[in-house]
Amino acid sequence: MPKGKTNNILFIDGSNLYGGLTDLLNPGEYFDFSAFLACVEKDIKISKVKFYGTYMIEDSSQSSAKQLTAKAQIEFFNNAKSHPKVEFIEGHFSKTSGKEKGVDVKLAVDLALSACTNDFDEAIIMTGDADLSYAVRRAKDLGKQVHLAAFASRFPYGLSFMANKRFVYDYKKYFVKKALPLYRKPPRYLKVRNITKSIKVLHI
Repeated sequence: MPKGKTNNILFIDGSNLYGGLTDLLNPGEYFDFSAFLACVEKDIKISKVKFYGTYMIEDSSQSSAKQLTAKAQIEFFNNAKSHPKVEFIEGHFSKTSGKEKGVDVKLAVDLALSACTNDFDEAIIMTGDADLSYAVRRAKDLGKQVHLAAFASRFPYGLSFMANKRFVYDYKKYFVKKALPLYRKPPRYLKVRNITKSIKVLHI
């Protein structure tokens, strides 16, 4: 990279992020990914985005709300994939349990491996899942800075204490009004950015 530039990779648990969107939006709605990423880049510049997710399957036997949720997820993932900085890594659903598989493991492996091979200067993790704590610890053991970028309704409390910097992208003040008051010991130096007016909500 050019002298003076840093190579910062944003690792997004896309399935978890979309789950956060469904917490706060109506069925069939989703964020424009470019506008959302622009909010993150107000705090830290991103060189590349590794986006992990498993496409939902549209099922006409399900309720109209669930069908809209699946369609919106597909559109959100496609919207993210179209961004020039995004590399999309797909997971899969278990044929026996129906649960999503592979996303967390792939993200954790890529984070640790990229730290080992010096693929980034700083990593930014966007997830609501504290299970990534071990991978974050290993990356930090290698001298890497790992920051947390959390969506309003998906804040990984335990993981936040491990991050070098911590950001929350709040929507309609959900985090400030509903989530933050629940924590007896909020993480220090937590920056909360209200993205409500900056986000474009798209509809199926």
